[in-house]
Amino acid sequence: MATEYTAIDGLNADVAPIPKNKTKGTISSGMAYSISANTQHPDAAWKFVKFMGGKKANTIQSSSGAAVSAYENTQEPYVKKFPFINAQVFVDAIDYGKSSYMVESRADWITTEQEIMTKIFSLQESPEKGLKDLAKQINGFTNK
Repeated sequence: MATEYTAIDGLNADVAPIPKNKTKGTISSGMAYSISANTQHPDAAWKFVKFMGGKKANTIQSSSGAAVSAYENTQEPYVKKFPFINAQVFVDAIDYGKSSYMVESRADWITTEQEIMTKIFSLQESPEKGLKDLAKQINGFTNK
């Protein structure tokens, strides 16, 4: 996400940890790879998945800015990729982050979430109104 934000011309922003209430929390999901049960190339697929889970691939992900690597001691290139923001915040979040909310209906509401959050971040809609609307819509999808 840092790559997308820092590419916005004229954006003068930084990042900070999410404020803590009783506990600290944030979404901290990594990249994941899987193999189809019906693949015609299981050996090649396993080789790819094993590579992507290894130190070399995780270092590539970090140094390109694609993701904060989950592989121990490979996060420094990510922080160095973004010297103009406090990218260490993302690395620190690994310790208390949770996986993204995954439910069967997620595909139905993820676009709605992105659209409303874009309106909030671009100041087209207030957080109060946008988040109430978002909660109502997501609850509608998840209560089906």
